Amino acid sequence: MTDPVAVMSPWSMGYNGHLDRANKNSIHFAFLLAQKHYVQVHLITDKRGLDDLAFLPWAGTSTSLEGLGPRHRKIWSFGKIHAMREAAQRFGHFIHIDNDCFLWKKPPQIITSQGFFAMCKETMGEDVMALSPSILFAKHLPKIDTAADWMPNMALCGGLDSEGWIDYTNTAIEIAEDKSFEAFYPLPQYRDWE
Repeated sequence: MTDPVAVMSPWSMGYNGHLDRANKNSIHFAFLLAQKHYVQVHLITDKRGLDDLAFLPWAGTSTSLEGLGPRHRKIWSFGKIHAMREAAQRFGHFIHIDNDCFLWKKPPQIITSQGFFAMCKETMGEDVMALSPSILFAKHLPKIDTAADWMPNMALCGGLDSEGWIDYTNTAIEIAEDKSFEAFYPLPQYRDWE
């Protein structure tokens, strides 16, 4: 079994229109660690993101996120969903690595060779956010804890089932494009869409 193609997808519009120094440093470090484990690490971003990150030796780049309009700005996961769809379409077997996900060790092949996999728990502290080593498969979604100190996430996800990922991301994009989606984001920063 071959390794999945690694993909990272910082979308500058999802970060208030630009990648600040902390974002760039985090992406740089995450890239260097990913490159230790994967021969190919690809970048899917927008033009500004490519300008900010062109100094890194990516195996390939795409600026397909440039076409995403400002309606979903500040919702970085919208760009990530588009990037996961593109990764499934272009590479089939992929692993998406978040910009702040640091792979100290290579995920085991028994995980990355599944149709779907996702690391799903981030522990939130007062001063630090540390990624838990918990890895769950997509079909085993975590129970939402009532405590406010963690949240489900997919900082690391991918798999072999490209058709399943394409279906999943198409559905997520369809929901996000629906105007009723606004009801799920009552916070003011999500209300200034065009």
